[in-house]
Amino acid sequence: MLAVPCLLALAGVGPLQGRLALSLKDQQTLSSPANEATLELRRSFSAGTDKLGALLVKLTPKFDRDGNARDKIEVSASAAYRSADDMILSAEATHRSPDNRFEAKAAVKTRGYTLSLEHDSVDSAAISLVEASKGLLVLGKQCRLNAGVKLVPETTALAKAEVTVTDNLKVTPIVSCRTSDSKVSLVKLEASGIAKGYNIGWKADFIPARHEASLEIKEAVDHGVWIAKATVPTDGAIGTGSIALKREIIW
Repeated sequence: MLAVPCLLALAGVGPLQGRLALSLKDQQTLSSPANEATLELRRSFSAGTDKLGALLVKLTPKFDRDGNARDKIEVSASAAYRSADDMILSAEATHRSPDNRFEAKAAVKTRGYTLSLEHDSVDSAAISLVEASKGLLVLGKQCRLNAGVKLVPETTALAKAEVTVTDNLKVTPIVSCRTSDSKVSLVKLEASGIAKGYNIGWKADFIPARHEASLEIKEAVDHGVWIAKATVPTDGAIGTGSIALKREIIW
């Protein structure tokens, strides 16, 4: 039993970190919870500069939801290792209740390339997603290209390019295509940036097939962040827009 505290001392146990998030949502549809409160507690561990780990517990109690809802509890454990030649291996496992859902992710990063695997117990396949990415320069601009294959619920090819237009602006087109009939299943355009001179960041996206556009604004404040998000229908449909306000307190 004495070995446990000794190992923790050698591992370098970090401080207990917390995050409390309160969300209020004025949604015109009733397809998702309107208001939510979430508490996260995180403890990190390290063994030198090459081995890192963390344990995360997230609690979302039932709050202003339907009478059948139950408290949600999420437990995650993650670990990362950096080798002498700067190759990074990482893994993460998450269990969610009350739906008894298990997710696992693993990734290897070396020489600008990243290969990741993802599994979800809800899916029938052993691996849900295989994705690779590479950072490079295109016309003098930083760009990261992602290519992947999602195996469930049907095999789909994914492609994403994240282009740094300026220091304060990134543009990311995303396309996915079903391999069974080569039909495009999703086209999405994202843009994000930082307001110069302010502690404000923003992100906008547009999905033509869903006739939906959204704008999210984050402002960093003492001990946390304010987040506001608005989603609007681009085809004028009634009852599909929403406005959400979220406050995160971090310590």
